Amino acid sequence: LSDTRIVCNSQTMIGALSNLVNNALQASDMGANIQLNTRRENNDIVISIEDSGCGIPENIMQRLQQEEAFVSTKSQGTGLGIAVVRAVVKAHQGEFELLSKEGRGTQASIKLPCVHAAQ
Repeated sequence: LSDTRIVCNSQTMIGALSNLVNNALQASDMGANIQLNTRRENNDIVISIEDSGCGIPENIMQRLQQEEAFVSTKSQGTGLGIAVVRAVVKAHQGEFELLSKEGRGTQASIKLPCVHAAQ
């Protein structure tokens, strides 16, 4: 991955990634591992955040897959988190995927087009 770069608004992308990490932390028990991985997939870079937390209930996943604007399971949540992530990724011509199994954890992946460093 060392010769691979993405072009992005760093502030908005960091905000989106922070949101996903915070969601993973909030869904996990104290001391649980959160995995952050990057990989190259054809001409894209994929950043994934995976937890082994409580997972997302099926009815909430269905709403999230329909890209509803505001979905929250937290009493103090606004439901903006995933909507903001989707908007940031879309603005960067990327793709966002959310996979979850209730009781087993969640994986959020951001796929962004990459550019190659000058030779």
